[in-house]
Amino acid sequence: MDPEHRKIELQSPADLTHLTSQLRTLARSKLDQAFPPQPSTSTLPPDDLRAQVESMVDAFVAQVLSGMRHNISINGVDVIARGAPDEDGNFPDDQKEEEVVIEEFEPFDEKLRRRVGGWWRGGIGWWGR
Repeated sequence: MDPEHRKIELQSPADLTHLTSQLRTLARSKLDQAFPPQPSTSTLPPDDLRAQVESMVDAFVAQVLSGMRHNISINGVDVIARGAPDEDGNFPDDQKEEEVVIEEFEPFDEKLRRRVGGWWRGGIGWWGR
């Protein structure tokens, strides 16, 4: 068994956008089922309980999306690089903003990945063919 779990592999950023929108839409629909929204023309006072639950649901969805992004790759490239800022622009405690280097990546090459994997397992030396 691999020492590390495989990341969820997506084919395009649009796939991640779709998953994100589906998660938010589902959370909103479940909230509306449990706490129906009041019409905007209503003279009733605002529903404080719904507002509190809505903020908790939004925080939970944000936490799920953050964890999800750390475990997804798009065409072999991590969505969130290790030590990168989160959605709010906050950096890990041990890293400052000045230290961030923007990297560019080539498209994922499966043939090259297999070749490197063979080297890693000791099939061919790094100086190989």
